[in-house]
Amino acid sequence: MYYRFINETFENLFSLKIHDKIPLFIIGPPRSGSTLLYQYLARYFDISYFNNYHHKNYMCPSFAELKKQSLKKTKNYSFSSHYGFTKGEFSPSESWDFWYRFFRKTPHYVDIKDISLKDINRMKNAVNSFINITKKHLLIKNLTCTTRIKPLINAFPNSYWIISYRNILSNAYSIAKMRLELNNDLCMWESVQPEGYEDFIKSKYEIQILKQLELIYETIISDLKRYRDRVSFVNYEDFCSEPNLYAEKLHIELKGAGIHIPKKNDNLPKSFNPSTNFEKRDNIFKTIFSQYEINKEKFKTQFQEMNKIFSCV
Repeated sequence: MYYRFINETFENLFSLKIHDKIPLFIIGPPRSGSTLLYQYLARYFDISYFNNYHHKNYMCPSFAELKKQSLKKTKNYSFSSHYGFTKGEFSPSESWDFWYRFFRKTPHYVDIKDISLKDINRMKNAVNSFINITKKHLLIKNLTCTTRIKPLINAFPNSYWIISYRNILSNAYSIAKMRLELNNDLCMWESVQPEGYEDFIKSKYEIQILKQLELIYETIISDLKRYRDRVSFVNYEDFCSEPNLYAEKLHIELKGAGIHIPKKNDNLPKSFNPSTNFEKRDNIFKTIFSQYEINKEKFKTQFQEMNKIFSCV
């Protein structure tokens, strides 16, 4: 308790300075290419982000950042990851434990009424103190933030939102493969729990997975439509083919929103191989495809609505 008091006092002190830097959130469905996008943008822009060193010091990443500046840093330019987890102490991190300081672990969806004003203010102090110390915009990727949009916008009204998305079939198949690898059970829910997911816990896995995607996009539409001028979409398949082009497109969209972030001009990969390695003869793919045929008009309508609202899908 005393340790927590010291850490939060430190964050309170460093959050007082007025700055013009903001948090930028990467959100979207699981297995949508968000980690690769996070890793690339962290090197494309001169921007701060939570890394694995900060994650180890999640109770006060701001103080860890001050300590980090005196450490001998080993550059880690890997673009590999394993279900959101990266290797290397200074590689980008989702920093799960940091966010659990303010949000419940389950269910993931958090409305304004589900979080206290005290926790909102604690979160503001923690994030703003980190931004003040780095003097840079803060790039954040934690997919459960997709289900916490309302309280996050309440805390950071000038924040910007980057939505990673991909082909629905590829996305659904990748989620199924993740379930098998992590749980050895296709029917065990994994990753983001959008509002209403409890109604499908006992459904067949193909229904669960497609409903997970549908509900996530439904949340993005309902919770971000009032902030459409501060939202960008990045398609995974397109990004993999020409990452620099889509990073530059995002750079222009940020400028249009009055957010100026310098570029690092790092020597970055010209393309990536998208992980769309499904086998159409695979029984899992066949099962998902059959269910998708039933749901595809709903997804089509959903993406048309997102395009109408955000003009970027």
